[in-house]
Amino acid sequence: MRTTIIIASNLLRRLFKRHWPFLATIGLLLCGFQVLICAIVGNINIEGALQEITQSLPPFMQNFISEELALSVSGRGLIVFAWNHPVVHAMLAAVMIMLASRAIAGEIEGGTMELLLAQPISRRTYLTTQSIFAVAVLIALIGLMLGGIKLGLPLFNLQQILSWPVFLPVAINLFSLEMAIYGVTLFLSSLSREGGRVVTIALLFVLISFLLQAVVRLWPAIQFLQHYTIFEYYSPQRIVMNEGTPWRNIVLLVALSLVGGGAGWWRFMQRDIP
Repeated sequence: MRTTIIIASNLLRRLFKRHWPFLATIGLLLCGFQVLICAIVGNINIEGALQEITQSLPPFMQNFISEELALSVSGRGLIVFAWNHPVVHAMLAAVMIMLASRAIAGEIEGGTMELLLAQPISRRTYLTTQSIFAVAVLIALIGLMLGGIKLGLPLFNLQQILSWPVFLPVAINLFSLEMAIYGVTLFLSSLSREGGRVVTIALLFVLISFLLQAVVRLWPAIQFLQHYTIFEYYSPQRIVMNEGTPWRNIVLLVALSLVGGGAGWWRFMQRDIP
């Protein structure tokens, strides 16, 4: 047991040394993006600008923007939308896909998996350590986003329109969404020997899911597809409006992450290496 703990801690240190420059950069960008949005809302008549822009758009686009901001076309709506912005999703998804793809397929492709498992560590302990690292990274990144909001709101005198604790249920929902992406990618990683292929398929899964959600809102004839996109189960606008935690959506996303991760776990335990 003691040997296993030592090896697992060494693996965690190895993962941290390998990824910390990229993860630190993403964390600073996520935090800075939240502060930047607060700065824009605090220093620009964003409500008037957004209303002018939306009035010049076709009616269906006006409805789409109103639904996206949900809290009306206002500074408050824009601050909340910053948690559903494509930039935020792209950065977080990139991190989770990278970690999951390298956990199995990436190590096999690099020829290091056999070396790692040659040590007195089981496959179960190896994958548990990888998953713990991914969870810790995601908590840290979302924590930095909360820190950016907590810093930006008082810095630009926006406490009167929004308080940072309303983002706590949003953070929980976002965590479940990204863990679902990690679980699906881990399953793909367990099936492949090439990390690049896993990254490509996982990125397509996330991109198609994100675009499908947007298209469904603009095209009523295919609204039945909205329940088949993971982003349908994450809406910070609705969370803030309802002032509650969307436990149903969180449970569904967590279930997807467990199914994907569990399938990947089972496949990794059964497959040959390399």
